[in-house]
Amino acid sequence: MAAVRNTLEHFYISLATSRGDAKGSLKVAARTAQVTQELIARLTDRYPLSAAEMPQSLTLLRDGVGGQFFAVHVMRNTDGKPLGHYIVLPSDTLRAMQGNLRALVGILDTTSPNVAGHMPELLPIALTNLVPITPDQQTEDMLTLLSIAGNRMDSVEQMMAAIIQGVRLVVQNAPADVAQRLKLVDGLLAMLPPSVRFAVTFTTDSATHEDVDCQVCFAREPVSSPDVVRFDWASGQTFGVPLRDDYARFVMSQLRLDTSLVIERTTAMTPAAGWYLSQGHRLVDALAYGSYRLKVDEALLSGQPVSHEDASTILRTDPTLSDSLRAAYARHLLQLALVMHAVTDADPVADLFVKFPELERDALIQLASACHKGEAPDVYRLVTRWLAKDVELPSRLRWQQLAQRAALMGSRALAEAHDLSGLSSLIPDLIATARIANLREVSRPLLETLVPFASKGSDLANDLFLMVADLMDADNARQFLSAPSIQGLLPQDVATFLNVLKPDSGHAPPGVLLKAARAFGSHLDARLIAQFALWARQYDRLDLLETDVLSALTQAALEADDHTRADIGQVADGFTPDQLEVLGQQGSFQLLRIKLAIGDYAALGTQLRMQSKTLYVGEKQLLYLRVVERLFTDTPIPAEEIPNAIAALNEQGIVGAPLAMAGSAVWLNARRPRRSMSSLPTSSRLSAPRRTS
Repeated sequence: MAAVRNTLEHFYISLATSRGDAKGSLKVAARTAQVTQELIARLTDRYPLSAAEMPQSLTLLRDGVGGQFFAVHVMRNTDGKPLGHYIVLPSDTLRAMQGNLRALVGILDTTSPNVAGHMPELLPIALTNLVPITPDQQTEDMLTLLSIAGNRMDSVEQMMAAIIQGVRLVVQNAPADVAQRLKLVDGLLAMLPPSVRFAVTFTTDSATHEDVDCQVCFAREPVSSPDVVRFDWASGQTFGVPLRDDYARFVMSQLRLDTSLVIERTTAMTPAAGWYLSQGHRLVDALAYGSYRLKVDEALLSGQPVSHEDASTILRTDPTLSDSLRAAYARHLLQLALVMHAVTDADPVADLFVKFPELERDALIQLASACHKGEAPDVYRLVTRWLAKDVELPSRLRWQQLAQRAALMGSRALAEAHDLSGLSSLIPDLIATARIANLREVSRPLLETLVPFASKGSDLANDLFLMVADLMDADNARQFLSAPSIQGLLPQDVATFLNVLKPDSGHAPPGVLLKAARAFGSHLDARLIAQFALWARQYDRLDLLETDVLSALTQAALEADDHTRADIGQVADGFTPDQLEVLGQQGSFQLLRIKLAIGDYAALGTQLRMQSKTLYVGEKQLLYLRVVERLFTDTPIPAEEIPNAIAALNEQGIVGAPLAMAGSAVWLNARRPRRSMSSLPTSSRLSAPRRTS
């Protein structure tokens, strides 16, 4: 709750005569230093002092500016003239009172102060006790209201419905004693959640119900308007527009049983209803939401069905949930997500982990337990979804470890049950999220579980091969793929590539790497070309890194996901001058384009310097400038990256003509329409790569 103001600004207004024009005869008798003439004019306009004719009255109204309220206590001087005490009530102070009019009455004058003859500066009113009313006082207020209404439950329900739905309640034939009139207001407030009681405004003295803008009006003159609810104190009956309100009916049903039930229910609704009201909703909507929250809370805690839409919305948006309730909602959503195989329904749970660390701990325990109950595949899907989303997981390593356990347990359970359908569904998910969950940590036991099923169908064999390619280095991958059950099912181009990958296999036939990578369909081209190129580097088979392979990697670097781009970056790392000689000018040129495409500008500068000294010595320096120009002309980069690229090259020692050539080419490229990438066209100007035996 916001800090509550502990002092209140106030002022006294008197009339020159007891009757007549209020504006013409107003006199400021005294005020605090912060009270302005504008404030005085505004508040006295909303409640003119001439509106009150009783010896004493109390009014609580909205100011209309800044969301604050004000109270007006009207008294009579010794000469019978009215004296109005106006007290500014900030909304947070009024909220803190929780409808306790006793606290408000306690700060009022018991007798009219003597302020005639001069205008002293007042001290602000100090608030020392803002405690809510006690359960006993609340019970007393409700029973008094019933007594006022002659125990007519229908009349009380109609008065409640009027307040809730924003229909003016006009009270007539009430006793003159202001304390008696306030008892009716106290009783109505007692049946509302404490957090929304501050929103009920009233006046205990007005000539007609139209004189003062409030919800409860004690009017002296007869009421003929059909748009109000009128309560006749003398008969205990209500008249006027008939209203039906769910909250009013609910409270009355509890009141018929026991006043303690009303107190229990209104107290339980207090946080939710108060928060909803503070969001700018009407009182009727706030009470409806409070009732709804109470119903959902009770259903959840008693194990009754609660829809995932309700649970998700409340958990995501309602800040008034207690820690225990928040944990209950989270457990419910997680369980529903697993049972219904709808992992997206649990997203609101993960969104709260940063703010509520204990919720993350409970979720880890709950999902780990679910893995042992046969729900490991769905746990894996749920956790990897969170790992992949832009959601902050404070214990990210533990979530990765849980995903790894879920992958292993789910795979083993499906394998033991020989559930090919389940495996066929799970394995693509494992492939898609292997790096997110860092399944490399459990690659061996995971693949040992799955490899025996490779012979059950070519789709399974292909999927398992993709897992091997993604999770293992070249040596371990070849070991796994040497199993006859797999080799016989792999595409021939892949088998050929694996055979020539070994250092002692002799010279590779042209295009073998690209053919193998494209054997599984174009949707996996970039991923497999990058992986196979990494294997070629691990086995030091530069002859497999043909210019076409490196060009394909350059294209992929512009379009692939971050993990694949990282792999492509590794392929282009660590080339020595001798290896650049093997690749030749065309192959080495593609290394430059890869570094530019992935945004590794520092490494690009290093590579440019090395190639300048290795491939473009002496008279070939003019060709080197042409290479720099074509590098930036043919490799599109975002315009916002251009300054970073040029600055990084300068820091790496690329200066003078090469830097100027790069700068002019890259800005030219940024200003013209994008086109497909092209390699340098003439082998007469760039030497072809030399091959190793």
